[in-house]
Amino acid sequence: MDGVPLAAHLSRRMRERSHLIYPVATRAVLLVAAGATVAASVAARTADAAWFHLRLLRAEPAADARLGASPPRVALWFTERPELAVTRVRLLDARGTPVALAAPTRADSAGAPVVAVLPRPIGVGTYTVVWRTMARDGHVSDGRYAFLVGGAAR
Repeated sequence: MDGVPLAAHLSRRMRERSHLIYPVATRAVLLVAAGATVAASVAARTADAAWFHLRLLRAEPAADARLGASPPRVALWFTERPELAVTRVRLLDARGTPVALAAPTRADSAGAPVVAVLPRPIGVGTYTVVWRTMARDGHVSDGRYAFLVGGAAR
């Protein structure tokens, strides 16, 4: 090493090779940035896709409603027209026992709700509506919510 201290020799060699080190580091940073961009793009598209799937817009009786009397029906409005052939609507009492409901129907008009008529009035208590349906694209959506009959009406 011609009388050059080891630290100085290594420092000179590092400077000579810096053109090899920095491009690798730059490529690594670019790859990480590209990977993060792809991941963010996939996450955004997934969120967009989930947003556009069939969702429940509103219901009658509404979630957490307090009704003074039995409702005549359960009506569900969705963001898009559900496939009625696979749509299921169930009504459960506080113990989880199914309550009789007619098969769900829907008018042909745009924006019409899915309706399940109660063949007879229900008594005082908490009830849970459980629904499951499918959009035309095959995506299945489901949900549940509760309401109360016999409390002070809201």
